[in-house]
Amino acid sequence: MKNVGNNSSGVLLLHGLAATRLILTPLAADLRQAGLGPVLNWGYWTWRPGGIQAIAQRVTHRLHTAFPDGIPPLHLVGHSMGGLVHRQLLADGVIPSGGKYVSLATPHFGATRAGRMGDWLIYRLIYGSAGQDLRPNSPFLADLPQPPHAQSLCIYGGTGTDRGLAPSLPGDNDGTVESASAVLPDVASHRILAQHTQLPLRKETRRAVVAFLHGEAEG
Repeated sequence: MKNVGNNSSGVLLLHGLAATRLILTPLAADLRQAGLGPVLNWGYWTWRPGGIQAIAQRVTHRLHTAFPDGIPPLHLVGHSMGGLVHRQLLADGVIPSGGKYVSLATPHFGATRAGRMGDWLIYRLIYGSAGQDLRPNSPFLADLPQPPHAQSLCIYGGTGTDRGLAPSLPGDNDGTVESASAVLPDVASHRILAQHTQLPLRKETRRAVVAFLHGEAEG
């Protein structure tokens, strides 16, 4: 892997479950245009054994290869499960302090659909151990420390009402993840009317991420 050098304005982007890096490509371009970099938009397999912790370990290996002189502080922006991988990296002490954390529709407290379908064979085959980590009250989520509150932002999709985009899910939601699960206590948040997979592609989302990483406050 190419040595990308050290830069405190670097950004690590990670997609979510069963997705690809392409969903974050427009955001990566905006970040580079805004002068941030290096911007690492990495893909990874989500169905391998070991769940989110194993994914974080593989990302850690790539980071050590990319930064052979030491991993610098990095801004972390993750869509859906990618935000949980980032939290695991922070918990493991892989990323030095100094960067900011942004989650995009991340199920911090699990996803109702994962809980409902978690025992289905087809779900287990497609989503593997990581899919089990997304169940509400999973051991992984119960033990995962929160990111630094003052340096974090939760962007999520929803209608802003008691009825979300998927009527089968409780409360407001983006069609996949409930709004209540996508927001962390005592952390700034920003709601956008967008479906789960559309959220990172929306211009409003991308503008909010760039502004936050550049130091403009969210409330």
